[in-house]
Amino acid sequence: MGTLYKLLGLLPTDEIVQCGVTDLVGEYVGKTGPKTRAKFEEALGKVLVVDEAYRLDPQRGGTFNQEAVDEMVNILTEEQFQGKLLLILAGYEAEMEAMLQGNAGLKSRVPNKIKFERFSVDDSIKLLRQDLKEAHGLDVASDAIDSLPTMAEELVSLPNFASGRDVITWSLKIYRQVAIMSRLATSSSADLDVASFQAIRVALDEILQSNQQPLPQSSPLITRSESIPLCEECEQSPLVLAPPPPVVQKAVEVEEDWVEVEDGNGDDDASIMAALQMAVVKLGYDATHEKRIELRDLLRATEADGKFPADIMDAVKAQVGGKPETKIDTVLRPQLPPVIASFHSAIEQEIAHRAEIARLEAEMKAAEAAELRKQEAQAQEKLQAMGICPAGFSWHREGCGWRCNGGAHYVESF
Repeated sequence: MGTLYKLLGLLPTDEIVQCGVTDLVGEYVGKTGPKTRAKFEEALGKVLVVDEAYRLDPQRGGTFNQEAVDEMVNILTEEQFQGKLLLILAGYEAEMEAMLQGNAGLKSRVPNKIKFERFSVDDSIKLLRQDLKEAHGLDVASDAIDSLPTMAEELVSLPNFASGRDVITWSLKIYRQVAIMSRLATSSSADLDVASFQAIRVALDEILQSNQQPLPQSSPLITRSESIPLCEECEQSPLVLAPPPPVVQKAVEVEEDWVEVEDGNGDDDASIMAALQMAVVKLGYDATHEKRIELRDLLRATEADGKFPADIMDAVKAQVGGKPETKIDTVLRPQLPPVIASFHSAIEQEIAHRAEIARLEAEMKAAEAAELRKQEAQAQEKLQAMGICPAGFSWHREGCGWRCNGGAHYVESF
């Protein structure tokens, strides 16, 4: 599209600016509008692609999302931007249609739709075999080739089938099954470059079963790349922070035509909860394994009718403009269970990670241990660079992906 618009003389360049919803939506009140505008200013004269744009639906993300949508509508009507960039909102058809139906202003400014048809069975098989070979060095076993169309039909028939994304996930799960089966094999001649019918079938069953599990309703504080169903081996549901109470707004005339809006709960509560996450990071409680243990134990004591740690309470109060401690306590106390659970998960994962490194080192496999440390560091660096946790938490493994230590963000393995 960028090349086409440049050739038509409608844009000076075919440069692409790609972003996700977290690049537009702020982590606290008053941040979203400027953040959205800054991204559009960056895309002037270019193509701006908002991936998984259905996550902007206010029904999914509350007042922060509504602020982002309202800012987008305003921007698209301003002379500075009108006709000076190409905006592409990408996402699943049903979710995108639902979002646009609820936002008449945005719908009228995005009149053109391009529908990409779902992968066929043949498309899926072709990509699966290609990815198995190129990414994992695996061929499909001869006894599984005839069964591939039937199995691919099961995947393609899923209501939320995501075409290439799900096929690549299937390929990755097959690779894992081949590795697991090779470890369990009694013979040292186990074939490591062939995907058997059993490995392909088990991997597909994991995807089918995970798509049957209902997902909990996300709260306004949770921002994710999508609602990701966890695979069977995870044996757990995504953490969901308790949503704030409904917003009750009062318009108060201040002077002339200025109006100040006092939130009875909503945004006020969201800003306090965001301040807790920021405080935890700034105070260094997510910096090391030992500090995470300390925070978990402190919050457990707080949960048992104790007072919030003084340093955390002071940091939160400083960020939210001196709101009374009783108000902060009322808002934050319901958030303790999911935050404690997330940090406990990070601690347990780190303990297991250290045990694996110790085992490798004890078996004189220092190279493998060093590689494991390197992979972990690279993954953490990439996740931080992606900026998908606005509070800046580190990440821990959960099931087939990663969750930030604050508990609110989850991404699939990459």
